[in-house]
Amino acid sequence: LAEPPRWLRHAHARVAEVPCHVMRLSFTGEAAWELHHPVTESVYLWRALLETGAFYDLLPAEQQRNEDGTYTATLAGAYRTPAAAAAAAAGKGTGQP
Repeated sequence: LAEPPRWLRHAHARVAEVPCHVMRLSFTGEAAWELHHPVTESVYLWRALLETGAFYDLLPAEQQRNEDGTYTATLAGAYRTPAAAAAAAAGKGTGQP
């Protein structure tokens, strides 16, 4: 996405080449997005998010099965911005907020 959705907004985008309905949410002020996607792509998408997220210190934080039979998986980390992460990778700072 050239411009991520604002809070309580949504957009359709491909994430790791997987078609997703991207929703921007936050219940406690953290940066949070939901990615609704075809269930057949879940494992591939999860692995791609973990691989890319490693650069931003993201790790699996929680997984749960919801009452409606869907699953929720959460990544959590230092919440570095891409610019801060690039600076950290270049040795110009930690990238931490």
